Amino acid sequence: MKAALFALICPLYIFAQTAVDTGYYSDQYLRYDNHIYKKNIRTPLLHPKTFQLSFPIIALNSGEQFLLSFDDLSPAINNYTYTIVHCTPDWQPTNNMFTSDYLKGYSEENISGYEYSFNTFQKYIHYSVAFPHENFQITKSGNYLVKVYQDYNPDNVVLTMRFMVLDDQLEVQANLRASSIPSEQYYKHELDFNILTAGQINITDPFTEFKVVLLQNYNWSQAVSGLKPRFISNDALNYNYDGENNFPAGNEWRYFDTRSLRFQSERVLTYEFTDHIYHTLLKADDKRNFKQYRFYGDLNGELSIEVQEGNRAEIEADYTYVHFKLNADKALSDGNVYVFGQLSNWEFLPEAKMKYNEENKSYETTLLLKQGYYNYKYVVHRDKETKPDEAYYEGNFYQTENVYQVLVYFKSVVGDYYQLLGTSLIKSALR
Repeated sequence: MKAALFALICPLYIFAQTAVDTGYYSDQYLRYDNHIYKKNIRTPLLHPKTFQLSFPIIALNSGEQFLLSFDDLSPAINNYTYTIVHCTPDWQPTNNMFTSDYLKGYSEENISGYEYSFNTFQKYIHYSVAFPHENFQITKSGNYLVKVYQDYNPDNVVLTMRFMVLDDQLEVQANLRASSIPSEQYYKHELDFNILTAGQINITDPFTEFKVVLLQNYNWSQAVSGLKPRFISNDALNYNYDGENNFPAGNEWRYFDTRSLRFQSERVLTYEFTDHIYHTLLKADDKRNFKQYRFYGDLNGELSIEVQEGNRAEIEADYTYVHFKLNADKALSDGNVYVFGQLSNWEFLPEAKMKYNEENKSYETTLLLKQGYYNYKYVVHRDKETKPDEAYYEGNFYQTENVYQVLVYFKSVVGDYYQLLGTSLIKSALR
């Protein structure tokens, strides 16, 4: 299971009309999303403590912990505190719940673990904290947002990240196949599933008490939700649809490797050292939507912080400006192109938006990234569209290996909050 990222709630044209009034563009507008609020904060990671490349979910009362970490590029030590907020399946704060309803112990904790970077040109301070723990125990399942703020001021937010806590009471049987719609079977995947409920929980109205969310590669911007059971049989809720549960299959993720800044890896054109920092110039990428599918192993959009000339990547990996270049005969007239993946915190960041270079006939942008192994894609966000368009530059191929996640939430007719009671993880293998 891997980390992933956020759901776009409103069409962009509605969003644009209301953003100024609501203060969304303000650095302190609280998003119930993965988001960095301060430019000095880099490489936020939240995952089960035992495995970095894992979806941010743990079992309730299991003793498992999350590891939250990030780098601060400012030279002085800062005082950081974290707390958590219980959320609904669509990532809104749960109404009528106090922190004491889902936390036992302290309602907030200081982040006391920090280390200075070692032998790096870009100096930074690495902060980390593991939770839950004895004085910070989570007592309810569901969706959560961890909020990190500075100088003991809850309004001075620096970072928010999503995670989930599972109370595993329901069995979810998932089946993945090529789309059952003949015209879509070569470029879409269909995710059918059953929820087995026998003897586990008291159900009054399964059509209103259950909410399910389907994720592809842990990417909340492409989440499918709002599905109701097609029928109920023998204590099983059947969700066998013919379209509503389809996902564009996509393509394998592009990649580059900066674990060493001395030797050029496959996708690196050259390294340059300017003004006391490394610059990594990647080889130019081409549009892949009409090319033949080619399988290779990837991280499904994630990243792994690693360094070859060191032993502790969290403090010995340096930062480098990574220069992206996408060949394109002309600029799009109805949208923007972004570099997207965990390297952009699963967001459509302003700095990840590419600018068209008319002279070079290419889209270009630069991101400051920590050494490691990275996945990425070029994603188009079209004007007035709700969901991003991954296929324009990357293509859709039914053979593509993706990871799919089914999340099952339940709130009884007399319940106060949505519990996360079941999940299933399945990989596509349709080659």
